[in-house]
Amino acid sequence: PKRWREARVRKLANNQVCVKYSVGSRYYKYWCHVESPELKATENKSHSSSSSDSDSSQEATKDGMWIKGTIIEVLDSVGHWEPASIIRISGQSIYVHYVNWSSKWDEWLNVDADKYKLRLLGAALVESEQERLTKQAEQDF
Repeated sequence: PKRWREARVRKLANNQVCVKYSVGSRYYKYWCHVESPELKATENKSHSSSSSDSDSSQEATKDGMWIKGTIIEVLDSVGHWEPASIIRISGQSIYVHYVNWSSKWDEWLNVDADKYKLRLLGAALVESEQERLTKQAEQDF
């Protein structure tokens, strides 16, 4: 039986995601497709919202597009797309923690005003012909 392990996103390239995880005291890197059932986004527990936040229980933005605990990509101030976890939501604003960065870089983003800076994880990766055919076959089934 498979066992879920907590991992961190390290790199994104060509419809693939590299994650780093540990087993005991050993660390491993693993590449898989961004839509693989081997991946499951979870809330980053070390950066969860405080109970004093009045909207801390909000699970998604009002439009339903952005969900707490989802790993997304955010365009940073120097023009790089960085993976980030949505750790808090208030109305149409999301509070993100950049993966592998200090919490001092965490920030609030308005999903309407900052729309150009936000995208789903792997959204810019080009689908291969084989992936397109497989997806079509699954839909036709």
